[in-house]
Amino acid sequence: MDYDIPLSDRSAIGIGIKHRLKYYSDRYVTVEKEDVLRRDTRWILGLSFDYAITRRVITNVRYKFEARNSNHPDKPFQAHLLDFGVFVMI
Repeated sequence: MDYDIPLSDRSAIGIGIKHRLKYYSDRYVTVEKEDVLRRDTRWILGLSFDYAITRRVITNVRYKFEARNSNHPDKPFQAHLLDFGVFVMI
């Protein structure tokens, strides 16, 4: 789900969230001394800010946080991503 909120005729903020379950058909993990199929849960949360300097030059700042959990005890994952962009439309 993504949602953009205009702040003015030149700027907007955006928020987003994604959720994904992945079930593996051929990967097994040991949970409490029993082999079971691996299962991952992934969440991605995002925030963005866009600003039009002119009609043809747009800047943006984006932040994303990703978290992945698994029934595999050694596979938790978290990541932060921050990027800045300038787009020139020709």
